[in-house]
Amino acid sequence: MPKDIPINFKFYDQSDAQMPEGWHFTEDKMPPLNSQWIIFIPIATPSPDHEYYTYDGSYGRPMATEENIAEIEAINETHMRQAGMQQGRD
Repeated sequence: MPKDIPINFKFYDQSDAQMPEGWHFTEDKMPPLNSQWIIFIPIATPSPDHEYYTYDGSYGRPMATEENIAEIEAINETHMRQAGMQQGRD
């Protein structure tokens, strides 16, 4: 997958969760234009509509802050070490 991908937002909930009473979509719920995010895509095969789905909606797209990137890199390094893999080798 490329490092940079265009993102379109659709709002839906595939769980049985109920929306809070009085909740409405407003523009302030959208990320700022040109902001950077870490996108977790559990199935890297696009849908028939050529879309990818993030892991559990907004939980699958944390903001790309230095802190979040460092945390994810540390988790990835731990898992690779546990799997007996070295960085850059499969």
